[in-house]
Amino acid sequence: NHHLKSRPLTCIIHGDSWSNNILYRYPSENTPNQMLLIDWQISRCSHPYIDLAYFFFSSTSSEFREKHFHELVDKYFGMLCSALAKLDIQLDKEGYDHEEFKKEVKERHVLGLFMALFILPILLDSAKASEHTLKSEDISKILKGTEEEQKGIFPELSV
Repeated sequence: NHHLKSRPLTCIIHGDSWSNNILYRYPSENTPNQMLLIDWQISRCSHPYIDLAYFFFSSTSSEFREKHFHELVDKYFGMLCSALAKLDIQLDKEGYDHEEFKKEVKERHVLGLFMALFILPILLDSAKASEHTLKSEDISKILKGTEEEQKGIFPELSV
């Protein structure tokens, strides 16, 4: 029940958000326009950064994280606020802001690393690891895209 005590961002998380559990639709050769999370059997209530951290540590390279981590966390928070606003939920009215989110990210960062260690055997197999690593060019499309383009990649944020 310690997951339920939480703050404004307690939500249902996937719990196993690594690249093998994400399906992408590619209408053209190199650019995905939709994605879908599959295998929800270990979903639970927690902070959304747990899924994000698990994905970062399990599906991206250390070089990628070093280069893009803070930018992605900031982008995630902005997209989250936009999605919640469409549901008429204003985090700032709850006394919750970007600084509070970054504080909670820092508190949960190591937990995400330990969760990702569970799939270490797959990541250590170089043949499989390259298939499961998000490439810089994929994420740059997300970061540089307009809100409309991001909705196409993340349709669940198009609420």
